[in-house]
Amino acid sequence: MEKGVKAITLRWVRTWKLKEGKRVAKSRLVARRFQDSRDWSVLETYSGTADASLARVAFLWAVSKGLQAAKMDVSTAFLQAPMKDAVWLHLPSNLPVEVYPGLRAGVFVRIQRAVYGLKDAPKVYTSYFKKKVSSLGWTEIAESILVRKNKKGEIVALLVMHVDDLFIFSPSVDKDVKQIQELFNTDQPERMDNGELHSYVGMSIWMRPGEMLLDQSMYIEGMVKGVSEEAKKPLTEKDLLLSETAETDMSLQEQQQKNVGWLGWAVKTQPSLSFLFSHLSRFNSRPSRESVLASEKALWYAFKTSRPLSLRSIPSLPVLLVWGDASYQLHKKEGRLGVEMQLVDEGELTNLDEIGEHNTVYWLSKKIRRKLGSTTFAELLAMRDALKISWSFIHFARKLWGEIPPVVVVTDSQPLMHQIGSKQCKSEPRMQGELEYVLKNLMELGAKVR
Repeated sequence: MEKGVKAITLRWVRTWKLKEGKRVAKSRLVARRFQDSRDWSVLETYSGTADASLARVAFLWAVSKGLQAAKMDVSTAFLQAPMKDAVWLHLPSNLPVEVYPGLRAGVFVRIQRAVYGLKDAPKVYTSYFKKKVSSLGWTEIAESILVRKNKKGEIVALLVMHVDDLFIFSPSVDKDVKQIQELFNTDQPERMDNGELHSYVGMSIWMRPGEMLLDQSMYIEGMVKGVSEEAKKPLTEKDLLLSETAETDMSLQEQQQKNVGWLGWAVKTQPSLSFLFSHLSRFNSRPSRESVLASEKALWYAFKTSRPLSLRSIPSLPVLLVWGDASYQLHKKEGRLGVEMQLVDEGELTNLDEIGEHNTVYWLSKKIRRKLGSTTFAELLAMRDALKISWSFIHFARKLWGEIPPVVVVTDSQPLMHQIGSKQCKSEPRMQGELEYVLKNLMELGAKVR
């Protein structure tokens, strides 16, 4: 050990992991990162994960191609990535040397592999993983979403990674799994396309021919066990009209944040909860009895209305269906916008009223942070944001399907439709710049407005 270098101590972290539907105890040594004496300002530490919305698009593409599917975990992932920097650890005195005779308690060691807890360990591992699988032909098309192409340049296989969890889709998935196992130590892989329900922490996946179901019913059922009897009633608009001047009770903050946190996980597959989560999050820092009751009612509503998010096969190039809407409070001159996006078959556009939530890949609800003069202004800003967001889906879908998908934008505002048609905002001239931005994007996207 070099003179003047301080060793990092470690601590035990014990957790539960869900494997094959059962809880399994897991222990791990984790470095105390605050003791790391390296210059953090020059360390590469950022390690992104796959965007959930783009992952849904990727899963939908794989389902549409009829690919085989498997999931596997990289065992003690960080410990498989080489560490270049000189980092020293002081091993604890309570190591299970009787289980691993090669261990020596209390000694100082220079690590050769990334260790859990180090600030740059996630970056070291993900960079190493992507570099290794590139030798198998995998290339990254979006953060943590990789594909493999055939000799014609067509995408034939998909790999979505979330740290050490790998979701693989290909015509011969067992072969791809075996190739990755030759590079990394992994847990026993499981086929996801066998028609069985595969449960993970907070999420279950069920695949059948032409469809993938993302289900959180077990998680949602668990989150309402502590809900009061008073909350087991229909959620009404009145419940959500929470007063900004209501008496704050900070003793309720833990319960408020816990309820909203549960709701925030459930919204991962429930687009209809997007508004409730966004609206109730505002009261995390100023909870009241009314806000806690509203959050409990929202949990009960989620329980009563939850259903799996269905990703259904699309036989040809999909259409990106963009929904934009807004609400407006006249006395406050404030509003909220909502955006949802689906990838659907062109034949489904004949009757928009009959389109369900299947193939919904993106949803958002948020407060508009500017004073508004009318509902039409709020609707215009909703369309503006929807068009901004749609570009990332257009580019990503083009990479997967090889073509730019048609775009259809839906609004229920007749005044906004009139402004788009006339290209003018006569009643509110200050909106003209926003309208011109919307018109420019509609033209560049080749989008139709309905």
